[in-house]
Amino acid sequence: MTRTALLALGLATASTVAAEALPGTSDDGWHSWRVAAVDNAPAWCCGSWTAGVKTATSCSLDRRGGNIGNDDRFLGDPAEMRLYVQVEDDAVSDIRVVDSRCPVESSAPVRDHGLVEGSDSVRWLERQAGDRDDLRSGQLMAIASHDGEDASLALERYAKPGRPSSTRKQALFWIGQLRMNDSGDLLRRTLEVDDSDAIREHAIFAYSQSNAADRLAVLTKSGRTDESADVRGQAWFWLAETGLAGAEAEIRRAIATDPDNDARDKAVFALAQLPNNGTRALMGVLEDPELSKDTREQALFWLVQSDSDEAWAYLDELFTR
Repeated sequence: MTRTALLALGLATASTVAAEALPGTSDDGWHSWRVAAVDNAPAWCCGSWTAGVKTATSCSLDRRGGNIGNDDRFLGDPAEMRLYVQVEDDAVSDIRVVDSRCPVESSAPVRDHGLVEGSDSVRWLERQAGDRDDLRSGQLMAIASHDGEDASLALERYAKPGRPSSTRKQALFWIGQLRMNDSGDLLRRTLEVDDSDAIREHAIFAYSQSNAADRLAVLTKSGRTDESADVRGQAWFWLAETGLAGAEAEIRRAIATDPDNDARDKAVFALAQLPNNGTRALMGVLEDPELSKDTREQALFWLVQSDSDEAWAYLDELFTR
């Protein structure tokens, strides 16, 4: 049997297993099932604010979007996720995922398939949603929420070269959010060696939003060594956004040493994004006589743009020296 035939047989077998685990899911209407949640899955639910306190409220399948969000304060970490899939004319038309404890309402009946093995659910989502761009967000969010290696491997397939850029970006984001234990190496390799500047930039963003302990080292390496000045600038921006200790020193070093004017300008802008010390960091650049006039002017520009009392007091004092 040829390799192609073996691959086709494997895919057919996987599809059959998934279909057997979820019988009747080709019928029109809403379908729902539960899966074990990955350890750090968010407590996705709809909520409302009253006197500064957020409480869980029912999510409606009748509305697109809504006020679904993540707030562990009113639910805590989930053990299971519940998927809701709408089928119309024998094709999937909507995919949603919430914490299994989140109340959900619908004017149409929902067929409950109970607790399903994560591997079967992941295969079903890959097979039924296929490469549908309009379903990609819900599909990848749902896959990322599953416990088990199958979910990580599926996300990696969507993240690798050969898929559309928009699909790769979403898969990389969800790897950063929920699958770093299994797929963090792929995300690191992508931000270091991918051929696409846009993909490397997005991988840097995804890494900055992860809980990886080595974010400072990884983002600093991209900021120092990436061949694209734009990508280096994005690395400094997202590093500043993390607020990590050591971020300011690394960005200041880039301002002093990067050979590209645009990259240095982007690094100055990144300093302005530091959560707690952006204004004072810009003051330090403005007063550094070793830096170029253009770089110091960029610091002055972003100081003015900050419109903070501290910045205006400093500038008043500076111009009256």
